[in-house]
Amino acid sequence: MKKRIMLLAIVHSCLYCKKVIDVIVIRNDRNTPYYLTEQYQGVFANNIYSRIMDTNTPKNASADIDVIEKLWKKRFGIDATALDRALLFLQKPYYILWVELLWTVDDVELPPLGHFI
Repeated sequence: MKKRIMLLAIVHSCLYCKKVIDVIVIRNDRNTPYYLTEQYQGVFANNIYSRIMDTNTPKNASADIDVIEKLWKKRFGIDATALDRALLFLQKPYYILWVELLWTVDDVELPPLGHFI
C-alpha cells in the first residue's frame, strides 16, 4: 500500500546580492501549529514559531501563548463557524469520536438503552 504524502511546505531558493536565501512557504491549512521534533541549526525542538506582520519569533523563544492558542483552535476547528465545523466533521469523522470522548464520564451510570426508546 502506498503512503499518501501531503506537501505542507515548499522551499524557494532566491539569489540576492550574490547570496542564496531560502524562503519557506507553508501552506495555510488546519494542520497547525508546526514544530520541529529535533533541534536543527540553532532552532529548538518543540518550540512553536510564528510571524506576525514583519516580526518573527526569536530562535531561542516560543511564540506568545495567545498565538499558540489561536493555532491550536484552528487545528481543532474551534474557531470555525458551525457550518465549517460540520463540513470538517464530515471530512474527518475521527474528530467526532474525539469530541464524544471528551464528554464521556466513567463514574456515571447510564440507564439501559430501552429507556430511551
